[in-house]
Amino acid sequence: MSLKVITRNLDSKGFENVYVQYAHNGTSKRFPVGENGLKVQRGGMEDGRLVKCAGAAWKEHNASIVDGNEAIDTTKSQLTRIIRRYSEDNGTVPTPEVLEELWKAPKNAKGSPGAKVTFWQLFKDYEAVLKAKVKKGTDGHKDGYNTARGLKPLGTLLLEFERAHGIKLTLASFDFALMTRFNDFMLEQGHLNSTTKTRIARLKALLNYFVQMGVSKHVAFREYKRDKTHKDAPKNQRIVALNEQELAEWLALELDCKHLRYARALFSLACATGLRFSDVTRVGPHCINNDAIQIVTRKTGDTLTIPLNWLSRKVLAEYPDGMRATDLGKYNARLVALGEMCPSLHNAFTRTAFSGNARVVDESKNRKYQYLSSHVGRKTFVTRCLMDGIPEFKIRRWTGHKNLESFARYVDNEIGEADIMSRFKYVELPKIS
Repeated sequence: MSLKVITRNLDSKGFENVYVQYAHNGTSKRFPVGENGLKVQRGGMEDGRLVKCAGAAWKEHNASIVDGNEAIDTTKSQLTRIIRRYSEDNGTVPTPEVLEELWKAPKNAKGSPGAKVTFWQLFKDYEAVLKAKVKKGTDGHKDGYNTARGLKPLGTLLLEFERAHGIKLTLASFDFALMTRFNDFMLEQGHLNSTTKTRIARLKALLNYFVQMGVSKHVAFREYKRDKTHKDAPKNQRIVALNEQELAEWLALELDCKHLRYARALFSLACATGLRFSDVTRVGPHCINNDAIQIVTRKTGDTLTIPLNWLSRKVLAEYPDGMRATDLGKYNARLVALGEMCPSLHNAFTRTAFSGNARVVDESKNRKYQYLSSHVGRKTFVTRCLMDGIPEFKIRRWTGHKNLESFARYVDNEIGEADIMSRFKYVELPKIS
């Protein structure tokens, strides 16, 4: 490991840029001297120091020797401080790549780099790296885009976790016990099992990145695996779907707000196609082929072909340029606001689930519109298709469900029960003499 002052990039006027070079294990990185960089006339340095030269052409150079050498000393001192602090925290010197990351990290109150880098500073740097990869197209669009987007809600949850438990997160704090507490915290906040699973996976990917970059040597978090009881979603749970009357009332709403109109259009398209939120926001003219929507799903990578119907045609005619991405939280809030405008969705609605032999009743909400979310459109599509007599294997082909068990979670068995029972044929019993 060494720090050395070098000059590079000779320009047409005979000036070179001054750098402090850090070398370790056969690799190196250059760090510019001073906030705005330092230039020196060629031949004006010896052994890493600016030296006095004779002649009128060196007048300006000679006048800047003191300031130039001071800038070199300051840069070397800052780098030395970062290396020393990193070594004290991690038991090893940083690689040139890691030193560059730490050098670019936010500066301390005096404006000089070298302040101890916090978990949240590294978190922001990682987020910036992912966004840059997506922008440059150096990462797969699906993985890079979803990971960059997924960091924001993860960061929000971690901040809430810090406040709730009165702790300060560090790289060393992520061990088995803390990961368990964080998972339990998310469940207590009402997050679904699938959401907690995704957030834990994102967090592990983040911490693994820090280890691979040499920023951290703490790997205790890798021992954590979610308990099987957390993985099993409640069985026999009544899902929320709209019946024919509710959907008709929903479509008939007169709306002045463009945001509410767009939220209704997105939801209606989901009800007409069964697409997830991540896919329905990408439907546009480029997806239409042979009177059907052809799209590769973000979640599973499946290619789906869904025939157009009257409702999907209506929505796409209203938005000829296609649908656009929108914030999921705001979208769900607007769905609840729209549902509140529908009298039929004010009926009492209790969702009961069974986890093993335990009966779980959700009493936090008591009106159907309060349960509206981005998932309801897909469930409405599946339920209505079955009610209209469309074979299950056809519906699964449109929705991309691989097995019947996962497909069954999207069916509201209570919708239309009275109508079906009314078709039960009357049989006149013979008279017994």
